[in-house]
Amino acid sequence: MGLRSGGRQLGEDPPDGEGPTPRFTRNAVYDATGHRMLIWSGRMVDGSGSTLLNDVWALDLATDQWTSMELPVARYGTAAIFDPLAGSLVTFAGVTTQGRFDDTWHFDPTDGAWRDVASGVYLAVLKTSSARRVTRLALLR
Repeated sequence: MGLRSGGRQLGEDPPDGEGPTPRFTRNAVYDATGHRMLIWSGRMVDGSGSTLLNDVWALDLATDQWTSMELPVARYGTAAIFDPLAGSLVTFAGVTTQGRFDDTWHFDPTDGAWRDVASGVYLAVLKTSSARRVTRLALLR
């Protein structure tokens, strides 16, 4: 049994209309309250090189429509979860053109606002691979 959206099995046909650029090392989380999937960050690789992506996309699972939102700093190699209590996407770390960061950001999909999360609001519990990429992330309030 798979995830169904708009009366179809996800993965059968692409959603209608404009959507996100194909990308590597992106994050995707499910927002149960808004019944949507949020994807953000990543990098696009083509013949001209690698580009960090600075966007957030929300896929409404009832209508199969994409909506574009902005991101604070383009990055890839992040970890993310959806916090159902706050109704927000929470992201940790990542690599930018200025190097690696260990910051935490909170994105509210209802107002499209990003907020830098002060330490102490969330405690990040991490498991990293030998390549120092975050492979597991749990946030405790």
